Amino acid sequence: MQVPPLFLLVLQVVLQVFHLFRVVFQQLFQQVVHTRISFRHTRISFSHARISFRYTRISFSYTRLSFNHTRLSFSHTRLSFSHTRLSFSHTRISFSHTRISFNCTGIPFFYALTSFTYSRLPLVADFLQLLSESYIIHLLHSDV
Repeated sequence: MQVPPLFLLVLQVVLQVFHLFRVVFQQLFQQVVHTRISFRHTRISFSHARISFRYTRISFSYTRLSFNHTRLSFSHTRLSFSHTRLSFSHTRISFSHTRISFNCTGIPFFYALTSFTYSRLPLVADFLQLLSESYIIHLLHSDV
């Protein structure tokens, strides 16, 4: 089975978004002591799911988040998707034994299990499972 070039382009964009989130999280939590983000037994696999954005607008206007002298500001930032459709198959995202804790902020968060499934295209499922286990987990599993 041959993977369409558009799908590879969309997959590359998704990976870049994951990388961007990782960089933003690193910058946000760099100054927060005892912050732990760990993903164990994490599986992210895609095949025959549909994610569609139709005239969706996400806007941040003069929003400021600050963590211990770290500041993230959004001023009139707009992210919009118009008639964008992203299709996969056999989608399963599961976080098992996942713990996200912020000890110094006084707000502890604990996640346990989230999963949902669809049906087909195991090649992409295996690729993203391998990616999540060898790349994303390695980068996010750290004590800052």
